[in-house]
Amino acid sequence: MTKAKKTILLVTIVVFIAIGLLVNSFIAGHKRDQPQMFAEPVFDSVPPVFELDQQKFSVLVFSKTNGFRHHQAIPAANQLLKAMAGQQQWNIILTENGAIFNDQQLALFDVVVWNNASGPALTIDQQQAFESYLTTGGGYVGIHAAGDDSHKSWGWYVNDVIRSRFTMHPMWPQFQQANLLTEAVEHPITAQLPAQWSLKDEWYSFESSVRNHGSQVLLTIDENTYDPNFWPMGGDHPLVWAHTVGAGRVVYSAPGHLAAVYQNKHYQQLIGAAIRWAGKMPASLADNK
Repeated sequence: MTKAKKTILLVTIVVFIAIGLLVNSFIAGHKRDQPQMFAEPVFDSVPPVFELDQQKFSVLVFSKTNGFRHHQAIPAANQLLKAMAGQQQWNIILTENGAIFNDQQLALFDVVVWNNASGPALTIDQQQAFESYLTTGGGYVGIHAAGDDSHKSWGWYVNDVIRSRFTMHPMWPQFQQANLLTEAVEHPITAQLPAQWSLKDEWYSFESSVRNHGSQVLLTIDENTYDPNFWPMGGDHPLVWAHTVGAGRVVYSAPGHLAAVYQNKHYQQLIGAAIRWAGKMPASLADNK
Protein backbone atom coordinates (compact mmCIF):
# COMPACT_ATOMS: atom_id res chain seq x y z
CA MET A 1 0.00 0.00 0.00
CA THR A 2 1.39 3.37 -0.98
CA LYS A 3 1.95 6.14 1.53
CA ALA A 4 -0.89 8.20 -0.04
CA LYS A 5 -3.35 5.32 0.29
CA LYS A 6 -2.33 4.75 3.92
CA THR A 7 -2.94 8.44 4.62
CA ILE A 8 -6.39 8.33 3.00
CA LEU A 9 -7.26 5.19 4.96
CA LEU A 10 -6.12 6.77 8.23
CA VAL A 11 -8.10 9.94 7.58
CA THR A 12 -11.19 7.88 6.70
CA ILE A 13 -10.90 5.89 9.94
CA VAL A 14 -10.48 9.07 11.98
CA VAL A 15 -13.52 10.66 10.31
CA PHE A 16 -15.70 7.61 11.01
CA ILE A 17 -14.54 7.51 14.63
CA ALA A 18 -15.34 11.21 15.00
CA ILE A 19 -18.80 10.73 13.49
CA GLY A 20 -19.40 7.77 15.80
CA LEU A 21 -18.40 9.81 18.84
CA LEU A 22 -20.68 12.66 17.79
CA VAL A 23 -23.62 10.29 17.25
CA ASN A 24 -23.05 8.59 20.59
CA SER A 25 -22.79 11.97 22.31
CA PHE A 26 -26.05 13.08 20.70
CA ILE A 27 -27.86 9.89 21.75
CA ALA A 28 -26.48 10.10 25.28
CA GLY A 29 -27.59 13.71 25.59
CA HIS A 30 -31.02 12.86 24.22
CA LYS A 31 -31.40 9.97 26.67
CA ARG A 32 -30.54 12.36 29.48
CA ASP A 33 -32.85 15.18 28.40
CA GLN A 34 -35.65 13.09 26.87
CA PRO A 35 -35.70 9.81 28.85
CA GLN A 36 -39.38 9.17 28.05
CA MET A 37 -38.47 8.72 24.37
CA PHE A 38 -36.37 5.65 25.23
CA ALA A 39 -38.90 3.97 27.50
CA GLU A 40 -42.26 2.29 27.11
CA PRO A 41 -45.17 4.80 27.01
CA VAL A 42 -46.73 5.53 30.38
CA PHE A 43 -50.54 5.62 30.48
CA ASP A 44 -52.77 6.98 33.22
CA SER A 45 -55.70 5.10 34.71
CA VAL A 46 -56.85 7.25 37.67
CA PRO A 47 -58.55 10.52 36.64
CA PRO A 48 -57.68 13.74 38.47
CA VAL A 49 -60.13 15.24 40.96
CA PHE A 50 -61.19 18.86 40.45
CA GLU A 51 -64.16 21.19 40.68
CA LEU A 52 -65.38 23.72 38.12
CA ASP A 53 -67.80 26.61 38.17
CA GLN A 54 -70.15 25.40 35.46
CA GLN A 55 -71.34 28.94 34.82
CA LYS A 56 -67.95 29.77 33.32
CA PHE A 57 -66.28 28.97 30.02
CA SER A 58 -64.01 25.99 30.72
CA VAL A 59 -60.66 25.07 29.18
CA LEU A 60 -58.67 21.85 29.64
CA VAL A 61 -54.95 22.14 28.85
CA PHE A 62 -53.28 18.77 28.20
CA SER A 63 -49.49 18.47 27.87
CA LYS A 64 -48.62 14.81 28.41
CA THR A 65 -45.46 13.69 26.60
CA ASN A 66 -44.64 10.11 25.76
CA GLY A 67 -42.65 11.57 22.84
CA PHE A 68 -40.34 14.58 22.60
CA ARG A 69 -40.85 16.94 25.52
CA HIS A 70 -40.68 20.69 24.93
CA HIS A 71 -39.19 21.64 28.29
CA GLN A 72 -39.35 25.39 27.67
CA ALA A 73 -42.48 25.70 25.53
CA ILE A 74 -44.86 23.72 27.75
CA PRO A 75 -44.46 25.91 30.86
CA ALA A 76 -44.41 29.08 28.71
CA ALA A 77 -47.70 28.12 27.07
CA ASN A 78 -49.24 27.08 30.38
CA GLN A 79 -48.26 30.42 31.89
CA LEU A 80 -49.86 32.28 28.99
CA LEU A 81 -53.06 30.21 29.16
CA LYS A 82 -53.35 30.62 32.93
CA ALA A 83 -52.95 34.38 32.59
CA MET A 84 -55.49 34.45 29.77
CA ALA A 85 -57.98 32.44 31.81
CA GLY A 86 -57.54 34.78 34.76
CA GLN A 87 -58.05 37.88 32.67
CA GLN A 88 -61.11 36.50 30.93
CA GLN A 89 -62.55 34.63 33.93
CA TRP A 90 -62.40 31.16 32.42
CA ASN A 91 -62.14 27.91 34.33
CA ILE A 92 -58.83 26.28 33.46
CA ILE A 93 -57.41 22.87 34.34
CA LEU A 94 -53.81 22.05 33.40
CA THR A 95 -52.91 18.37 33.45
CA GLU A 96 -50.67 15.65 32.06
CA ASN A 97 -53.04 12.94 33.25
CA GLY A 98 -54.52 11.16 30.23
CA ALA A 99 -57.20 9.53 32.39
CA ILE A 100 -59.08 12.84 32.30
CA PHE A 101 -60.09 11.76 28.79
CA ASN A 102 -63.31 10.08 29.86
CA ASP A 103 -66.87 10.94 28.84
CA GLN A 104 -67.88 12.46 32.17
CA GLN A 105 -64.95 14.79 32.67
CA LEU A 106 -64.49 15.87 29.05
CA ALA A 107 -68.15 16.93 29.01
CA LEU A 108 -67.26 19.64 31.54
CA PHE A 109 -65.01 21.50 29.09
CA ASP A 110 -65.83 23.81 26.21
CA VAL A 111 -62.42 23.30 24.61
CA VAL A 112 -59.39 21.04 25.04
CA VAL A 113 -55.96 22.52 24.28
CA TRP A 114 -53.15 20.10 23.44
CA ASN A 115 -50.10 22.04 24.61
CA ASN A 116 -47.23 20.27 22.85
CA ALA A 117 -48.64 16.89 23.85
CA SER A 118 -46.64 14.22 22.05
CA GLY A 119 -46.33 10.49 21.63
CA PRO A 120 -49.03 7.86 22.21
CA ALA A 121 -50.48 9.73 25.20
CA LEU A 122 -53.86 8.00 25.49
CA THR A 123 -55.20 4.48 25.82
CA ILE A 124 -57.72 3.17 23.29
CA ASP A 125 -60.61 3.95 25.66
CA GLN A 126 -59.29 7.47 26.24
CA GLN A 127 -58.91 7.99 22.51
CA GLN A 128 -62.50 6.91 21.96
CA ALA A 129 -63.70 9.31 24.67
CA PHE A 130 -61.94 12.19 22.93
CA GLU A 131 -63.32 11.18 19.53
CA SER A 132 -66.83 11.19 20.99
CA TYR A 133 -66.26 14.52 22.75
CA LEU A 134 -65.08 16.25 19.60
CA THR A 135 -67.50 14.78 17.09
CA THR A 136 -70.50 15.60 19.29
CA GLY A 137 -69.60 19.27 19.63
CA GLY A 138 -66.45 19.76 21.69
CA GLY A 139 -63.57 22.05 20.79
CA TYR A 140 -59.88 21.36 20.17
CA VAL A 141 -56.84 23.64 19.83
CA GLY A 142 -53.54 21.93 19.05
CA ILE A 143 -50.20 23.65 19.55
CA HIS A 144 -46.96 22.71 17.77
CA ALA A 145 -45.99 19.14 18.79
CA ALA A 146 -49.68 18.23 18.93
CA GLY A 147 -49.32 17.91 15.16
CA ASP A 148 -45.93 16.20 14.87
CA ASP A 149 -45.28 12.65 13.67
CA SER A 150 -45.38 11.08 17.15
CA HIS A 151 -49.18 10.65 16.85
CA LYS A 152 -49.07 8.55 13.67
CA SER A 153 -50.34 5.39 15.38
CA TRP A 154 -53.73 7.09 15.94
CA GLY A 155 -55.18 7.27 12.45
CA TRP A 156 -58.32 9.25 13.32
CA TYR A 157 -56.30 11.94 15.06
CA VAL A 158 -53.85 12.34 12.18
CA ASN A 159 -56.42 12.13 9.37
CA ASP A 160 -59.45 13.89 10.87
CA VAL A 161 -58.05 16.26 13.49
CA ILE A 162 -54.68 17.40 12.08
CA ARG A 163 -55.37 16.43 8.44
CA SER A 164 -51.78 16.47 7.19
CA ARG A 165 -48.68 14.55 8.15
CA PHE A 166 -45.66 16.32 9.57
CA THR A 167 -42.51 15.72 7.50
CA MET A 168 -39.69 17.70 9.12
CA HIS A 169 -38.46 21.11 10.23
CA PRO A 170 -35.25 22.92 9.23
CA MET A 171 -32.07 21.97 11.03
CA TRP A 172 -29.56 24.38 9.46
CA PRO A 173 -30.39 26.53 11.34
CA GLN A 174 -33.24 25.03 13.35
CA PHE A 175 -34.75 28.35 14.48
CA GLN A 176 -35.27 31.13 11.95
CA GLN A 177 -37.02 34.47 11.62
CA ALA A 178 -39.71 34.36 8.93
CA ASN A 179 -42.69 36.29 7.63
CA LEU A 180 -46.17 34.96 8.37
CA LEU A 181 -49.08 35.87 6.12
CA THR A 182 -52.62 36.22 7.48
CA GLU A 183 -54.79 34.60 4.83
CA ALA A 184 -58.29 34.52 6.37
CA VAL A 185 -58.47 38.21 7.25
CA GLU A 186 -62.17 38.08 8.20
CA HIS A 187 -62.12 34.89 10.25
CA PRO A 188 -62.73 35.48 13.98
CA ILE A 189 -59.42 33.79 14.80
CA THR A 190 -57.26 35.99 12.59
CA ALA A 191 -59.30 39.18 12.18
CA GLN A 192 -57.12 41.02 14.73
CA LEU A 193 -53.82 40.07 13.09
CA PRO A 194 -51.82 42.20 10.64
CA ALA A 195 -51.65 41.06 7.04
CA GLN A 196 -47.98 40.19 7.51
CA TRP A 197 -45.90 39.73 10.65
CA SER A 198 -42.56 38.27 11.63
CA LEU A 199 -41.74 35.53 14.12
CA LYS A 200 -38.74 33.37 15.03
CA ASP A 201 -39.45 29.69 15.62
CA GLU A 202 -38.99 26.13 14.37
CA TRP A 203 -41.05 25.86 11.18
CA TYR A 204 -42.87 22.60 10.52
CA SER A 205 -43.40 21.28 7.00
CA PHE A 206 -46.17 18.86 6.07
CA GLU A 207 -46.80 16.31 3.33
CA SER A 208 -49.46 18.42 1.69
CA SER A 209 -51.52 21.53 2.21
CA VAL A 210 -54.56 20.99 4.41
CA ARG A 211 -56.36 23.18 1.90
CA ASN A 212 -56.64 19.96 -0.10
CA HIS A 213 -58.36 18.21 2.80
CA GLY A 214 -61.19 20.64 3.53
CA SER A 215 -59.53 22.84 6.16
CA GLN A 216 -59.63 26.63 6.09
CA VAL A 217 -56.10 27.97 6.05
CA LEU A 218 -55.74 30.91 8.43
CA LEU A 219 -52.03 31.60 8.35
CA THR A 220 -49.22 30.68 5.94
CA ILE A 221 -45.46 31.17 5.97
CA ASP A 222 -43.45 32.85 3.21
CA GLU A 223 -40.74 30.33 2.35
CA ASN A 224 -38.77 33.09 0.64
CA THR A 225 -38.05 34.60 4.07
CA TYR A 226 -36.35 31.54 5.61
CA ASP A 227 -34.53 28.37 4.53
CA PRO A 228 -36.75 25.25 4.75
CA ASN A 229 -33.69 23.10 3.94
CA PHE A 230 -34.84 19.89 2.21
CA TRP A 231 -38.50 20.25 3.19
CA PRO A 232 -40.11 23.11 1.27
CA MET A 233 -43.84 23.06 0.55
CA GLY A 234 -43.62 25.66 -2.19
CA GLY A 235 -46.05 28.52 -2.60
CA ASP A 236 -48.67 27.07 -0.25
CA HIS A 237 -47.26 26.39 3.22
CA PRO A 238 -50.05 26.57 5.86
CA LEU A 239 -49.13 27.01 9.52
CA VAL A 240 -52.50 27.55 11.19
CA TRP A 241 -55.84 26.14 10.04
CA ALA A 242 -59.37 25.39 11.20
CA HIS A 243 -62.16 22.96 10.33
CA THR A 244 -64.95 20.95 11.85
CA VAL A 245 -64.96 17.28 12.85
CA GLY A 246 -68.57 16.23 13.13
CA ALA A 247 -70.18 18.87 15.33
CA GLY A 248 -66.83 19.87 16.88
CA ARG A 249 -64.41 22.62 15.97
CA VAL A 250 -60.66 22.18 15.44
CA VAL A 251 -57.80 24.68 15.26
CA TYR A 252 -54.21 23.61 14.79
CA SER A 253 -51.25 26.00 15.17
CA ALA A 254 -47.83 24.73 14.06
CA PRO A 255 -45.74 27.49 15.72
CA GLY A 256 -44.85 27.10 19.37
CA HIS A 257 -41.44 25.48 19.91
CA LEU A 258 -39.61 28.46 21.39
CA ALA A 259 -40.78 29.85 24.73
CA ALA A 260 -40.44 33.37 23.30
CA VAL A 261 -43.25 32.66 20.83
CA TYR A 262 -45.75 32.80 23.70
CA GLN A 263 -44.61 36.34 24.48
CA ASN A 264 -45.45 37.58 20.99
CA LYS A 265 -48.63 39.68 21.13
CA HIS A 266 -49.88 38.50 17.74
CA TYR A 267 -49.45 34.86 18.71
CA GLN A 268 -51.21 35.53 22.00
CA GLN A 269 -54.13 37.06 20.08
CA LEU A 270 -54.17 34.05 17.76
CA ILE A 271 -54.30 31.46 20.54
CA GLY A 272 -56.91 33.36 22.55
CA ALA A 273 -59.16 33.75 19.53
CA ALA A 274 -58.64 30.10 18.56
CA ILE A 275 -59.82 28.96 21.99
CA ARG A 276 -62.90 31.18 21.86
CA TRP A 277 -63.81 29.99 18.35
CA ALA A 278 -63.17 26.30 18.96
CA GLY A 279 -65.15 26.47 22.22
CA LYS A 280 -68.06 28.26 20.53
CA MET A 281 -67.88 30.99 23.12
CA PRO A 282 -71.13 33.03 23.27
CA ALA A 283 -70.82 36.56 21.91
CA SER A 284 -71.67 37.99 25.33
CA LEU A 285 -68.54 36.35 26.77
CA ALA A 286 -66.34 36.94 23.75
CA ASP A 287 -67.04 40.67 24.00
CA ASN A 288 -65.20 40.64 27.32
CA LYS A 289 -61.97 39.28 25.85
